[in-house]
Amino acid sequence: MHQRTIRFWLTCLVIGCVLPATLGSAFLFTISYQQQRAILEQNAVATAHALMQATDAELFGAQSALQVLAASQRLASGDLASFYRQANEALPRCLAVKTNSKRAFIERLNTQKRFTAFACT
Repeated sequence: MHQRTIRFWLTCLVIGCVLPATLGSAFLFTISYQQQRAILEQNAVATAHALMQATDAELFGAQSALQVLAASQRLASGDLASFYRQANEALPRCLAVKTNSKRAFIERLNTQKRFTAFACT
C-alpha cells in the first residue's frame, strides 16, 4: 500500500480552507457589486427625474409670462419702450422680439441689451 505523506495532507488542508473562502469572497463581491450598481441606477433615475421636473417648472413659468406679454396692449400699440420695461420685469434677460421684414428676421427688441430708439427702427 502506498501511504500519503504529511505534505500531501497539509496541501489538501490548505486547499480545503482557502478554496471555500475564495469562492465565498467572490460570491459576496459579486452580490455587493450588483447592489451598488442598482443603487447607482436608482439615484441616476431620481436625479434625472428631479432635473426634468425643475426644467418643466422653469419652462412653464417662462411660457406663462410669454403668454401674458403676447397679450400686452403695449406691444399691440407698438410702444416698444414701455413693452421693453414690462418684458424686463416679467422675464429679465430672456426675451427677444423679432419681426419678419422682407424675408429676413430683424431683431426689434432684446431684453439682454439696453433699449434704444434704434431698436425700434
